[in-house]
Amino acid sequence: MSTFELSYFEMPGRAETAKLILLHAGVPYESKDVKWSEWEKVQTTVPFGQLPYMVEKKEDGKKFILGESHAIERYLARKYGYLGKDLEEAAFLESICDNGNAMSEKFFGRFALEGEAKEKAAENFLQVVVPKYIKYHEEILNKNGNNGFYLRDEFTLAEFLNAQMIRIINLLSGEEVFSASKSPALWKLVQNVRSHPSFTSYFKDTDAKLEEHSKSFFK
Repeated sequence: MSTFELSYFEMPGRAETAKLILLHAGVPYESKDVKWSEWEKVQTTVPFGQLPYMVEKKEDGKKFILGESHAIERYLARKYGYLGKDLEEAAFLESICDNGNAMSEKFFGRFALEGEAKEKAAENFLQVVVPKYIKYHEEILNKNGNNGFYLRDEFTLAEFLNAQMIRIINLLSGEEVFSASKSPALWKLVQNVRSHPSFTSYFKDTDAKLEEHSKSFFK
């Protein structure tokens, strides 16, 4: 069996969906934190000069190194069976992930802004972006029986990615942008992921890290 290293900054972020895939699949991995003080030196040695990156150590001794978070997620999802049963299901699940990623980029993008532009971006996110996301994802989930899954009753990349994104947005916002009353079908999805025994220790640890880092990082 392959083992993995996932390298990212100390604060939970773009490597988290990949970790959920590996945890649910029961695949060993090591999480390697890169300190901000080390980043300038490390940056020149990693794919595309960005984090996260993944190192897969195979049974034959060979290594496969991969950068870019979405590429890592989809590689692992295909390798361990989290992208449906055929090309159509894979495309459907990837479209859900792409839509979730688009919303996530709008959330994090506002932190690069200042003053009035930052305030307007935050207002647009809460009043336009989030309601639109909720509308379409609630429809998809309800069409599948409102069981907290996008496809049948199976965990896929789409559940892991969107549950992580909702969790991180809520924690970093300091408010319930998503909740059982505002987005009931999505909230059921989040609870399906959070309550799975594979993730008990993981969520306890990373929730604490998010709360610790968010106040200083996202001012």
